[in-house]
Amino acid sequence: MKSAHINYPQAMSRATSTDRGVRITEAAFTLALALTAARCTMMENLRDPFEVVPGSTPFPHSPGPTVTVCLNLLCCVPALLVLIRRAIDPRYSLRWTWSHLLMLPLAVWMAASIGWSDDKFACLIASSTFIAALALIWAMTQLVRSWLRLRLVVALTVGLLAAFEAQGFYYKFFDAPRDAEMFKAQEDQRLREMGMVPGSFEAQQFEKKVLEGEMIGFSSSSNAFAGMLVLGMALAIGAAVQRIVDRDAPVWPIAIAILIPLGLWLLVYTQSKAAAATPILTALLLLFIWRFRGELAVRAKQAYWIGVALVVGAMVGVIGHGVFHGRLPTDSLNFRWRYWVACWRMFWRHPIIGVGWDNFYLHYLRDRLPVASEEIRDPHNFIIRFFVELGAVGGILMLAWMMRLWWEMTRPMVPDPPPILKSARGSAIPWVILVAVLAEAINCFAVIDFQQSQPFIILKLIERGGYTMAIVMGMCLVALQSAERSEADDRPAPWMLYGLLVGLGVFLIHNLIEFSLFENGGLTLFGLLVGTAIGVRQPNLAGQARHTASARGVLVLTTAAWIAAIALIFVPIYRAESWARVGESDLRGWKFEQSAADYDKAMKIFPINAEYAYRAGRALDDELETIRKAAPNAPISQILIHSIFQYYDAASLENPAYISAYLRRAALSTLMIQPNDAINNYVIVLQLDPNEVDIRLAYAKALKALGEPDRAREEFEKALWYNDQLDAAEPKRLTPEELADVQNQIGLLTATQP
Repeated sequence: MKSAHINYPQAMSRATSTDRGVRITEAAFTLALALTAARCTMMENLRDPFEVVPGSTPFPHSPGPTVTVCLNLLCCVPALLVLIRRAIDPRYSLRWTWSHLLMLPLAVWMAASIGWSDDKFACLIASSTFIAALALIWAMTQLVRSWLRLRLVVALTVGLLAAFEAQGFYYKFFDAPRDAEMFKAQEDQRLREMGMVPGSFEAQQFEKKVLEGEMIGFSSSSNAFAGMLVLGMALAIGAAVQRIVDRDAPVWPIAIAILIPLGLWLLVYTQSKAAAATPILTALLLLFIWRFRGELAVRAKQAYWIGVALVVGAMVGVIGHGVFHGRLPTDSLNFRWRYWVACWRMFWRHPIIGVGWDNFYLHYLRDRLPVASEEIRDPHNFIIRFFVELGAVGGILMLAWMMRLWWEMTRPMVPDPPPILKSARGSAIPWVILVAVLAEAINCFAVIDFQQSQPFIILKLIERGGYTMAIVMGMCLVALQSAERSEADDRPAPWMLYGLLVGLGVFLIHNLIEFSLFENGGLTLFGLLVGTAIGVRQPNLAGQARHTASARGVLVLTTAAWIAAIALIFVPIYRAESWARVGESDLRGWKFEQSAADYDKAMKIFPINAEYAYRAGRALDDELETIRKAAPNAPISQILIHSIFQYYDAASLENPAYISAYLRRAALSTLMIQPNDAINNYVIVLQLDPNEVDIRLAYAKALKALGEPDRAREEFEKALWYNDQLDAAEPKRLTPEELADVQNQIGLLTATQP
């Protein structure tokens, strides 16, 4: 009998490459979870919400575009690590689905919209964030091939829920009262340092938020925070039910379940009306699955199409009600209806390509109804946002992607029993601590402004330590098998999968009237969970043909693109933002011309951010205002005036819808008695925002000062008409004193007519 020949060096090489590959994908999985936790426990801003005022106290900087781009690049690293494993491990198979293929044209179209966006900088940053989330979906599809890793992802989400609750209650009972007390003590000073006029509408709204202690968590609004809470609670319910089904000690499901009433308590403080309904919907869907899960598995295709029909029918019903009655039932929903009516007008102005990703806010003011006073950044409906910002092309791609995505996530497949992985051997507690500590380490470098005082830094580090502990405790409740066996639990966990799917579904329903999906933390968590759901539902690919050469080619191309993004996007933004920070510091120190020079350097490094040119103009404008206050009759430097105009022109040239630049130029032209220039700029502003009463009044006063009484009276009358269109309780309505002043102005202008 002929004996088989074994090539021992080759076999050893394969074993070594496999072990090395396992370590690479385990690192990718750990990094994906840590990055998600980091982003979900911080709030990233595209731009600082307040303008810098000369002589003001420096505020702690929040994570800006530099941090966002850096984190987006890091979120792509797990996908690159997966490709590296495929390149070195011939036994490792990659998974490709139709939803993955649909993500590619959607990402390309979104990035291409930079070309026709007005605010190209906002489009660039937001597009990179969405593309990073898509990369995370693909990576998690490859990395989650077992119940063990599904449990670990659910464990992270429950840990985040614990961190949300810790932050929320700490803010409610400690931070909010302290902030309100400090604000009351120095109200006027703090408002002026943030560029607000005490008593103005903007100041009143800010004061209301501070004094009422608005519950926003790590999000930009209370409604977005509520959406994240409900998503976390859905997965916590699934984890608690799974503990019961597994017949674990009662302490485990009880400990997890405690997070649910705490989350509901916190939802009350958010005052989100949507969040009052979504927990009930979550519970009903899980009860429905409990009762009919057998039938759903057998008739998965029919169940999918019934679900699609129900969602479409509900949307058609809402639209029909709005069209027939001209409004929706509650005030909150009626606000949304006004947004969506404006979106319809906006869509028909750009039906094919849209206005550009994350450029909705620039165009909404032109199309909003006169009764709608809000200046919003998002249409509060993720489907409408895609159609408005990316046109019919982007909207159809998104719908096709979503349809295929949910088809793949709801297939009745479960993973094969996994081999014992290295990450599952021994206690899982060190790994849990590693994920939480890595997440908060990333967070500390991104969030804490180390230029602040030492007590401030220490306080922030203590806070971050508390969030780390909350994440660790929440993860341990789900990830560990038992108190006696602290290794990671790898038992089948269908109820965790059900909780994940229900949570994602309710999250998207919530985003039909809100925008938490487009918060950077919410979008990253969405990508992590979607990729996990698809990964669990994919069949085993063991034994199938593998194309190593193709995988290596993809690795080379994606790595080159990643490095190019660092060189062409991250590094220039980092340098530009660094100069902008210097410009802020110089402006606070009354160094106007130096501040403008700093912003000018930022503008030249990354010119598509029109904010740099505008801030340079504002710095010189502040110098002009300071000179005029000190010496009202002194001659004005024409060189200074020319420089201010140049910077405002540069801002409006780069972003044609930059209203603030036109308004500042119009005010300056009025001061310099340049009627044509002032009127032209006001005309442009009123084309971009025809309903704003304050702008109408400013235009009318400018016309009066420039010797145009007839046109001034006409604009005063228009201002009154637009004011009458606002709701009676609208804070933006003119006060009785302001109304009397406008009517007096009209009377004087009428009396002077020949």
